[in-house]
Amino acid sequence: MPQDTIQAEFGITEKTTFALTTSLLPVGGLLGSLILAPWLVNLLGRRGFLLASAPIFITAGGLMTASWWVKESSGTAAFGLLLAGRFLAGIGVGGGSVVAPMYVSEIAPVRFRGAFGSAVQFAVTAGILVVEGLGVVFKRDWVWLFIISTALGVAQAFFSLFIVRSPAFLAARGQRADAEDIVCGLHAIGPDDARAVVEGLSSSRSAGGDRSSPSLLALLRSPVYFFPLVLCMILQVAQQLSGINAVFFFSTHVFDAAGIDATTGSLVAAGVNIAATGLAVAIVDSAGRRLMLLLSTAGMMLAAGGLTACLVLLDAGDKSLATPAIVCVALYVLFFELGLGPIPWMIGAEFFPERPRATAMSAAAAVNYIFTFVVAQGFGAMQEALQNWSFLPFAGVLAVMLVYFLLVLPETKDRRPGEILKAMGIDISSEPDLLAEGDDQDDYDHHSDLDKALIMTDDFVPGRGAVNPGRTYTGSESAHSDPYFGDA
Repeated sequence: MPQDTIQAEFGITEKTTFALTTSLLPVGGLLGSLILAPWLVNLLGRRGFLLASAPIFITAGGLMTASWWVKESSGTAAFGLLLAGRFLAGIGVGGGSVVAPMYVSEIAPVRFRGAFGSAVQFAVTAGILVVEGLGVVFKRDWVWLFIISTALGVAQAFFSLFIVRSPAFLAARGQRADAEDIVCGLHAIGPDDARAVVEGLSSSRSAGGDRSSPSLLALLRSPVYFFPLVLCMILQVAQQLSGINAVFFFSTHVFDAAGIDATTGSLVAAGVNIAATGLAVAIVDSAGRRLMLLLSTAGMMLAAGGLTACLVLLDAGDKSLATPAIVCVALYVLFFELGLGPIPWMIGAEFFPERPRATAMSAAAAVNYIFTFVVAQGFGAMQEALQNWSFLPFAGVLAVMLVYFLLVLPETKDRRPGEILKAMGIDISSEPDLLAEGDDQDDYDHHSDLDKALIMTDDFVPGRGAVNPGRTYTGSESAHSDPYFGDA
């Protein structure tokens, strides 16, 4: 819903009051990512979290739908329902933004882990494009937007019943046979090869059998996990301080200068968004995470500089720069989706073994929502102060991040957490979760190569079997005897 529609429908006149509609979602996201996600995902598993969080979205959609019916009698009460729904939706979104990339990373073959991780961001950008279109269709009858969001919560609960459990979660809790059976079905390989893959998925053999997830304080005190945790947090800070949300805000001004209405401009920007994310899905596993992030950061920095120049000259009366300004907006969005968009969400699953993974990814997501709130609250004041120069601070942040990534960011493609941390110069000898990835270095390297080799074979046909005569799954097998379906 656009700002003018909300203000007209609910009788809002104060900018600070309207700002609550945008800022309550990241506040809810902070709680969902930092508190709800690590608790539920370690208690119920990845699939269990998706089932348990679905009622949050259903309730949020129901509250926002109810605001339509209440607004005629009490605009204040209706606005309160809208805010409550936004806050609850934020809690669900915050938790989902942690669990979805974690789950996808754990079921994906190593060779395609980057593509699978970028596919999560692709789904998000596709959703944005669909919502932009629905906003045009239901501009007057906006209640249908909230009815659809309620229905999506119901769909999440239904389809979560049919997705597989995370083999990493199962293996870490001693259910190795079930984990291996699931990997057989997902990767279309035999039991011996599945056993080797499961070895690399989790820290299930950690000393002492402690399966509990460490606290955030424990990770911050850990000589092994402190630096990768900080790096994950900085990646999330870089994402929010890159200026991507400001670009979408300014794009309406740019498109207006080019004679393009705001609705068409928003749809064009969303279209570029999804096309760029599709490109990232296609190349992230061949190019690698490090190169993609460096390219993304450098490209956004240059686009920010170019957009600043175009905005200043446009304001001075040079209308010929409207088209170059649109190109800068498109490049800004494209470079964001190539790296800083998807990679901060997926790289945490590659840095950490199963046991500390949920805590680490939750903390990084919480930092993202904190800075989402900061940008949402602070950009208006910055825009008033700097006017057309508003993108210079973002360019400066991107320049600093580019240098930082050049100096400290390791490549994570086709590597296990232990390998990545060793490449960062971290001594992992004191961490049993990482030592549990392999009996020795030869075994460790062998399993990594094995998983890569398995998915490159010509006989890798998902759903039809493999060279190895192991168990594979078909759609006709009974759910009651299949470890795909269970409590976790």
